[in-house]
Amino acid sequence: MTAARSQLPETFPSTRKVLSTSQYIPFALFFLLICTPGVTNIASINFSIALFPFVLYGYSTTARDAFYSMLPGARNLGAIILSLTLLICGWSLITAIGVDSFVRVFRPIYGHASGIAIVLAIFALSRSSQSARRTQILCLVILTLSLSATYFLGQRGYGDRYPGFFKHPNQLGPVASMAGLFFVCQALSSPLRKVSLPLVGLLVAIYAIFLSGSKTNLVSFAVLFLISVPLMAFQRLDPRQALAELSRNISIALGAIIGGALILPLINARAFTVLDTIFAGDEEVNQYGSVLARKGLWQESWDMALAHPMTGVGAGQLMSDGTEHAHNVFMDAVRTTGFPGLGLTITFILAVLWYFLGAYGAARQVGRDDSSRLSEEGARGPFIGSLMALISYIVSNQMSDSFGPSTIPFFYMFLAFSMTYFLPRYYTKPDKDWV
Repeated sequence: MTAARSQLPETFPSTRKVLSTSQYIPFALFFLLICTPGVTNIASINFSIALFPFVLYGYSTTARDAFYSMLPGARNLGAIILSLTLLICGWSLITAIGVDSFVRVFRPIYGHASGIAIVLAIFALSRSSQSARRTQILCLVILTLSLSATYFLGQRGYGDRYPGFFKHPNQLGPVASMAGLFFVCQALSSPLRKVSLPLVGLLVAIYAIFLSGSKTNLVSFAVLFLISVPLMAFQRLDPRQALAELSRNISIALGAIIGGALILPLINARAFTVLDTIFAGDEEVNQYGSVLARKGLWQESWDMALAHPMTGVGAGQLMSDGTEHAHNVFMDAVRTTGFPGLGLTITFILAVLWYFLGAYGAARQVGRDDSSRLSEEGARGPFIGSLMALISYIVSNQMSDSFGPSTIPFFYMFLAFSMTYFLPRYYTKPDKDWV
């Protein structure tokens, strides 16, 4: 992704049109339903589908103007990712021929479609730096309130694991982990006077991960937390400031991880026991039910792929025991959409990784320009947090939700957050020099 200073427009309109509250309401209601699928679903259909046409139609024109106002590199990579999304949806429809449950084919399709709607809405509501921050706050407040209710909603038949407003703990875990990484990056890069709000969000997200009992997300959050520290520090232009921040935040991260490890057995003893067994190298970990179950699901998925190599068993179809997915995004893709679908999924993930690397590299250059949103105070943490959330989701879906329709909209939300930093500080119509 290229980001030379000459690509940034030198001037912007002097007027700053403030968005009215009513412009946020359709998206806020839509996103609220996305955050509560465990209680706002009828069978496999979420109530948000009723608002989907309004969000798609209402925000698309302004979102298009925003998209064409982006830096060319970010715009091109964004177009590739969204094009792959459409190809995945199209191939999913092709696999619907002769499936056991035709309605279930639309579950993964609507998951991606609702994600695209979220991207359009965020772009449309981020026409200036100030409105982009308000849109972020709106999304994060709704999501944090959803996560904060996890304990009070109870376990709902999952033993010591809590699903919160989601249908299963394996959905709560990835979403909470993404939110936690965003908040931790925001908190570590914020001045003390502004650290309270992201810190509250971080504590809520971590508590939700603990309650979910997701071992994959507990480990991935800790590892990505450590990785995010140098990534944020190296965005600083002054090497001495970068080293000072690195040493400070590494100490904070290590202390927080050790503290979390001490608190975990008090909140979720089984999750602590399983992780302790794994890290101790005990071979008995292979006897845990979740480990054995995943091995069986993966073997069945591979057998189904070999039996139906072109179209699989059909997008969204259940496993033989009624399980909704294979607990691995690649195995589930090849089972439900065949080897072509697997190829599209791999290409999609590679495109996201390419975007991550390109966006991170471009941010350092773009941040030098005073006309860029990345040059503003407080932009660095949320930007890196958004990128880390994308990686967190990809990692967690190797063991958890398989790009499920209840969680993938949040992936698109953080993708949209990160892409808005490559918009000019304020835009109306696309600027020819910028395009």
